[in-house]
Amino acid sequence: MGSRGISIVGMDIEELLTLLNKALADEWLAHYQYRGGAKVVAGPMKDAVIAELMLSR
Repeated sequence: MGSRGISIVGMDIEELLTLLNKALADEWLAHYQYRGGAKVVAGPMKDAVIAELMLSR
């Protein structure tokens, strides 16, 4: 990132990258939790729940 970009961001670039990487990791975790939940759901409304969980990915 150039000096102009750094001045626009207004924060430490290493801290920014750390925060962005954490946000990305959190999104991937949520994706896998929804996917796993869709695989183990049971009950009379399971088809509706599976459809909802798969749309949330």
